[in-house]
Amino acid sequence: MTWDALRALMAERPTRTLRGSIRSVGWDGPDAPVRPPLRVWVDGHRRRIEEADGSLRMVVGRKSFWRWVEEVDVPVAARNHRVYDWREPGAEIVHRYGQDSWEGDDFTVPTGPVGRTEHLGRAAWTVELAPPPHKPHPMQLVIDAETGYVLAMRADGWGAVEEWIELVVGEDLDPGLFEWVGPSISQDGYQELVEAQRAADKDARDAWFRQNVASLELPHVQRMALHRWDEPGGFELTLDLGAVRASLARWSAAGDPWELGWAGAADRWTDGVWEWALWLHDAGAEHYAADIKRALNAPAEA
Repeated sequence: MTWDALRALMAERPTRTLRGSIRSVGWDGPDAPVRPPLRVWVDGHRRRIEEADGSLRMVVGRKSFWRWVEEVDVPVAARNHRVYDWREPGAEIVHRYGQDSWEGDDFTVPTGPVGRTEHLGRAAWTVELAPPPHKPHPMQLVIDAETGYVLAMRADGWGAVEEWIELVVGEDLDPGLFEWVGPSISQDGYQELVEAQRAADKDARDAWFRQNVASLELPHVQRMALHRWDEPGGFELTLDLGAVRASLARWSAAGDPWELGWAGAADRWTDGVWEWALWLHDAGAEHYAADIKRALNAPAEA
């Protein structure tokens, strides 16, 4: 088997159905939570993807697809030419890879010859693809010898894998699996809703900032960048003081201390309501810190 022949196999029009479970581990980093396996049905370009508990993630029909998102209680429906190109995180290997998938240098060039292997008892081909210049590790693919579907995608150097862990091939599947007859929202309606939520969130954040930060009237500050905030009024900021920069944070004295992750030692004090921390990024700018602490009524020993 050559790489050109394997690409052609993967690009063939699918004729066999798939049903099973897919696990995806490590793609979001070694410390990311492990997702439960997804339940998957595939018939040609049609797909159904469910969580392990049976809740729906995606249904792809012949002309429409429906995807379930956090922002709304009903699925988002779309009818367009991109319907079959949508990739669901955690189940990308159900995507059919055409010849144009191998253009460029992003995991498109084999590091060696195609080999033979097995996956879940099925005869398969395996190939390792070289990474592009900006990525450190190659990727390994396992391709079903009969159907051309990807059975496993791994990045061993990264500790990541997405693979079928249960698989039935060639079963008759109910066409109703690939349709949704309940309520839905259009893609345009969903986008309008998201933009309205975004605008409302920005208004709330701006009002919060004016009340909790801008009202402090800190000296020397030319610009502020808000990195973290909470409803009680806690925040973490970067302050542009012109010649130098500083980090300023406060959190409720009645709550748990914040992990700040700053690179240097910070001045810390409390006013009984808030715990404060101030760190100057540059040496020789102690007068900036003194002026800021004075404006915040920090005790003299802070």
